[in-house]
Amino acid sequence: MLSLPLTLTLALAQPAPQAHLLLEPGPGGQLSVALCFEGQGQRIDYRLSVAPLGSARGNRTHQQGAVTTRPERQCPIRSRTSLPADGQVEVQLQWSIDGAPQPPIRRLYPDGEVAAHPADDGTAV
Repeated sequence: MLSLPLTLTLALAQPAPQAHLLLEPGPGGQLSVALCFEGQGQRIDYRLSVAPLGSARGNRTHQQGAVTTRPERQCPIRSRTSLPADGQVEVQLQWSIDGAPQPPIRRLYPDGEVAAHPADDGTAV
């Protein structure tokens, strides 16, 4: 049986889960949206909102759920939305790790990224 200090040390040594919010333009004026996670068995609760911005605003969509992370990337959400001809699409992620709220992540397409903390490659935060 592990002692409490050793158990706590092992828990603290686990790398933090990563969230990847991928936005890619597609054919026919579509935007592909993928929400992916990697980790070491942490529970992630998430709510993803997608909203077209501009003069021809469409409906905001929400998807939510929970996932237990694994070392390999898993993507519980893969969807498409229409790109407004004269506007942007706003994607916002609200999430928590093992019940601890994380800073929301907000991305705009086509104008790039507005994140609560920096991304390593522009797609993962």
